[in-house]
Amino acid sequence: MSHSSSTPRPSVPEREGKRTGFTLVELLIYVGVFSIAAGLFTGVLTTLTKVQVRESATVEVSQQAQFVIQTVQRLVTDASIIELASDTATSTLKLRMEDASRDPTCVQLSSGVVYLMEGNDGVNKQNCFATSSPQAKALTDSKVVVNTLNFTKRANPPAKDTVKIDLTVAYNSQNPQESLISRTLQTAITKISAATFDSDVIPSTDNFYTVGLGAQQWAKGFFSNLLVGGYSSVTGGVAAFNGNVGIGTASPATKLDVNGSVRLGTSATCDAATEGAQRYNSTSKAMEFCNGTAWGTVGGSGVPSGTIAFFAAACPTGWSEYTALQGRYVVGVPSGGTLSAAVGTALSNQENRPVGQHTHGITDPGHSHGSYQNDAGPYQNWSYAAQSTLSAKISPFPITWSDVTGITINNAGSVSGTNAPYLQLRACQAQ
Repeated sequence: MSHSSSTPRPSVPEREGKRTGFTLVELLIYVGVFSIAAGLFTGVLTTLTKVQVRESATVEVSQQAQFVIQTVQRLVTDASIIELASDTATSTLKLRMEDASRDPTCVQLSSGVVYLMEGNDGVNKQNCFATSSPQAKALTDSKVVVNTLNFTKRANPPAKDTVKIDLTVAYNSQNPQESLISRTLQTAITKISAATFDSDVIPSTDNFYTVGLGAQQWAKGFFSNLLVGGYSSVTGGVAAFNGNVGIGTASPATKLDVNGSVRLGTSATCDAATEGAQRYNSTSKAMEFCNGTAWGTVGGSGVPSGTIAFFAAACPTGWSEYTALQGRYVVGVPSGGTLSAAVGTALSNQENRPVGQHTHGITDPGHSHGSYQNDAGPYQNWSYAAQSTLSAKISPFPITWSDVTGITINNAGSVSGTNAPYLQLRACQAQ
């Protein structure tokens, strides 16, 4: 019997168990599934990363914004004075502090960074350091940019002053989406402390500092002792209080004692409350006083209106020439007389009038002389009456003649010229 020597064929399961690779279809399926899974994972990772970065940026912006607000709040509550103009927004907050090493304190925005400066700049004790100085401390860093920082003082007496803060902080990034991350805060902080002193208030430099500002003035000032202004050499201690105010003097003797000139301005109000007030009228160049109803003029030299005075020059300001007195003497008006009445002819310039023109009358009765002539000769120095008596006895050859007394009036006195020597001056009347 013959046998063949061929190799036996393996079974189907045996053949499949020995496969070592993937078909192309299987490979494509595997790659597709992996790509989808990787894409999903990458997307999730990217999203998580973006969320984390955005959250980190948001936290950074919020933290730095809160830090600025809290710092300003602490400074304002500790401040004695908020040195800002009321109701005016500014990027610099200036505070006056009780602690000299921190006075003044400023918070200022510069180039997107908030700076804190405490203490004066060493040149002017009222000025803060510059933001570029080493003493300036940055309250924000380069991770954020401060776009807005405005301080507005609100004054509402008698309540404490408040500071309104407008702050906008953005994340500092070149990524447009991250740069959009910002936070805006608005708040108001009330000053708690008041300016109180437990020792002498003495400036470090004489004649330099100012109490109050032009737009921020004190309403009232109360002093329990002497108030002295502009006096540089007070010696021997403080003068006893006497309720007086002295300017330029250490010992005022009246309610207001001014050692120097006083300049008065204009005022429109004149009523019962301001009766006795004085003002200077710059239009008429004259002093005026309030009588409780209206302003009345006081002469340029401080005399009442209507006063007449003489001057050796032109009339001063506030006076006008009184022409009715030109070339005339002044006589006191008698009882019941007429004021300002002019009598007679005024003298001309430098006229030497001995006496006014007038006439004199003289009564001279006169007299006569007579004589009677006959053969025996004349009888001389007979009056006519005697001759007429003898005419019957003697032959009538009468001769008569008349004559005058020859009275003359001589000048009296030894000095020639006017009876009343005079000096020419200009008469002026106060307006």
